Amino acid sequence: MLETLRKKSRKSYTIRVILSLIVVAAILVWTKFAVFQVITGAKQIDFTEDPSSYEGKYVKTNVNFFASDYVEQFYEDDE
Repeated sequence: MLETLRKKSRKSYTIRVILSLIVVAAILVWTKFAVFQVITGAKQIDFTEDPSSYEGKYVKTNVNFFASDYVEQFYEDDE
C-alpha cells in the first residue's frame, strides 16, 4: 500500500512541476523576460542614440534641474 501511495504522489508532483514550468515560461514570454533586466540593473541612456532603441528597456539617467510641479492647472467656476 505504501508503494501505491508513493507512485500516486510522485505522479501528482511530476504533473504539478510540469504545469508550473509551463506557467513560468508563459509569464516570462508575456513580460518579454523583463525580470532579467531588473536583476541585471538599468542601462544608462546615451542621448546620442535613437530613442526608439530604448523602447521596452529598463533604463536610467541623471537629470539636472528637474522642476517638479512647474505647471499647474487651475479652473474656477463663477456660477
